[in-house]
Amino acid sequence: MSVMRKSLIIVSIIFIIMILTEPILSRADVGGIATIYIDKNGVAHVVININISRGLNMIQLPIKPIVATLEAQINGSEIPIIYSNDTLYLASPLSGEAVIRYIAVSIYRNNSFELYIGGQNQVRLVANPEIILLIDPSKIISSNIYPNNTLEILVQAPINITYMIKVSLSGNETTTITTGRGESDRLLLIIAAVTSTVAAAASATYFFLTRSRRRVIEELREILDNVDMSIIRYLEQRGGSAMQSEIQRDLLLPKTTLWRHIRRLEREGFVRIEKIGQQNRIILIKKPKS
Repeated sequence: MSVMRKSLIIVSIIFIIMILTEPILSRADVGGIATIYIDKNGVAHVVININISRGLNMIQLPIKPIVATLEAQINGSEIPIIYSNDTLYLASPLSGEAVIRYIAVSIYRNNSFELYIGGQNQVRLVANPEIILLIDPSKIISSNIYPNNTLEILVQAPINITYMIKVSLSGNETTTITTGRGESDRLLLIIAAVTSTVAAAASATYFFLTRSRRRVIEELREILDNVDMSIIRYLEQRGGSAMQSEIQRDLLLPKTTLWRHIRRLEREGFVRIEKIGQQNRIILIKKPKS
């Protein structure tokens, strides 16, 4: 019997016991305390703080998860979870505030990422300075730009979010769209993004990418998901190699999730794993060509 099947059986037994001892199914309300952080590689990390009851709790997640990255904790201890039909079930031995973490599913098309946030709650969206956001301004409740140019906005769900990663064309030159008004540039970009002028400017920006680069990226996407691509981009930025612990720390990935993606990249011939003492150095041996 595989390890995966054994794990599913154990979790199922725990859920059955919880249901028998706590017959009431509680529907937990996210209550708007959901944060989505989009890192410089375009990966969307979701953190939800929520009050749950002892027993079986049912939570409607605001954004679809990569199921393998789902984890939930209460008082620092992991609790059993099952995800089915866009609903997360948590079997908790006690009441209190739980923390749910996962990486969101994003769709990549036409050189941009798309995220859909469902429900009716407010959601906190935080974007790395390397991310260009395109959002319907009517959905923005409030916004704040930090000194390091990180953007934080409060949006009202449901909402579709489109975002792009700034692209280096040559040397240190980076493509972006500016308004010439200092720190408010990024916020003005969001508001203006719904107009045809900015849409045309965004299309012009990516016109400079060569056909060969697009073709290679398309081929890679048939094999790799956005987590795999974020690892490849991270290794490129680090000069071609990095310790596994560094990748986990900087990309905010659970240890088991990261290892599964590293092994996948190794099987596909993109990286090599080099053992150094008790640690692993991940070396990039194949990458998309410009």
